Amino acid sequence: VSFNSGISASRFLPFSPPVSQRTIPVPRPQSNEKSEILQGKCHNCKQWIPLEGCKIGELKVKELFWWKHAAGCHKDSSLQGEVDIFMEDEAYTRLLEYERGQGVNQGVNGGAEAAV
Repeated sequence: VSFNSGISASRFLPFSPPVSQRTIPVPRPQSNEKSEILQGKCHNCKQWIPLEGCKIGELKVKELFWWKHAAGCHKDSSLQGEVDIFMEDEAYTRLLEYERGQGVNQGVNGGAEAAV
């Protein structure tokens, strides 16, 4: 898994997002460069990281700048309270109830398996 996927190779979860964002002016931009750049603040190193390139134009994967930083900086760290990619909301609860009614058990690896 590389930073191109947005998934942490050590945690197998998406990289933590910036804790805040700001837009700063670019001093003396060239004619093919943006006059402002969006930055995100890292929870781990507390630095402001560019979230976009300086060239004018759309990126195919806007998050790539953040993911590249996160892959090198975050390692095993994550935001406080960030533990899983699933939310235990009403839909999650209803699905669990449905699976229990169908005789489906949680397997060793957390996957659903039919009861025998």
